[in-house]
Amino acid sequence: MNENTNAVATITPSASQRFTDVVMREFTSSTGNVNVTEHQKNLIQGYFIACDNALLAAEQKRQKKAEEKSKWGEAAKAQAPYTWENVNIGAKLAQRVVVYAKLGLDMTLPNHLFPILYMNGKNGKYDLNFQEGYRGKEIKIKKYSYYPIKNVAYELVYSNDKFTPHKRGSKQRYDTYDFEITNPFDRGNLVGGFAYIEFEDPQCNILLIMSKADIDKRKDASPSGGKGFWEKWYDEMALKTVVNAACNKVTLDPEKIDPDFRIMQQSESEAAEAELAEDLRQNANREPINVTPVEPKPAAIPERTQPVQKQVETPAQAQAEPEPVPVAVQQGEVFGEIIPDNVELGF
Repeated sequence: MNENTNAVATITPSASQRFTDVVMREFTSSTGNVNVTEHQKNLIQGYFIACDNALLAAEQKRQKKAEEKSKWGEAAKAQAPYTWENVNIGAKLAQRVVVYAKLGLDMTLPNHLFPILYMNGKNGKYDLNFQEGYRGKEIKIKKYSYYPIKNVAYELVYSNDKFTPHKRGSKQRYDTYDFEITNPFDRGNLVGGFAYIEFEDPQCNILLIMSKADIDKRKDASPSGGKGFWEKWYDEMALKTVVNAACNKVTLDPEKIDPDFRIMQQSESEAAEAELAEDLRQNANREPINVTPVEPKPAAIPERTQPVQKQVETPAQAQAEPEPVPVAVQQGEVFGEIIPDNVELGF
């Protein structure tokens, strides 16, 4: 009896359980009490697995770089190892983890959410941030949209496909389209892409169309200048660009904007800063730099609009504001590059 009791008493919690406990304790101490379901706790443990894999991949690359006989190699030797001891686990990380778990994003599923690692110059440790995949963005806009969303569809269009848009007008009550893949084994060259957001009220439907030229303008305007994964995974990055542009066209409901949404906004803003810093680190004379994220100003709450959503902008207008593609350390990938949203990562 005593032996069994002692055996139970000496059981050490798993690393993922310790991570969950720390996150919940930090979140509770900073915001008060929070009710988290068992499913959300499982999601949080999955976040630990994804972050742990990101740390392992980044550390492997650091050690490989440290073997180089160069200034970059010397910098890698002096760099803090990518271990949990060198990660800032505090209120900010805890809030982000719980917020995304409450939204239901699962890091073990493709294109939901990915971890990002970057150096915090204030204390010489790494901050953990998160990048939403296009599936994650779809889930988020469905929750915060002013108009209830039924479905979101997106496709790249190739020269052998048949794509016919039907924009709302005198003979058409709402946006729609016809799309047919005539030859799945030889679709030809990429000519563009589209995203279609279908609402419960069809008159609110959004059909966003981007030509290849539109996509390339956003590619060239990204901090990486179209390098990195744009070169390795052009089609996947092109689809992500189309989806991001469409999600930005959705009208948000001011009454649904909550503290969770604000935390996600801040996370996205800091991810963009981390991308720019990493781009400089990779290309500025190959000298590594540290960056301390700047707290962004809260974004203005969107105004309530009329019951019928305005017609979406033309493709030329849609590409006018380039959207950065965050640079992330992700499952199975090393620090400084982004895993395309359609690449499924195993653990």
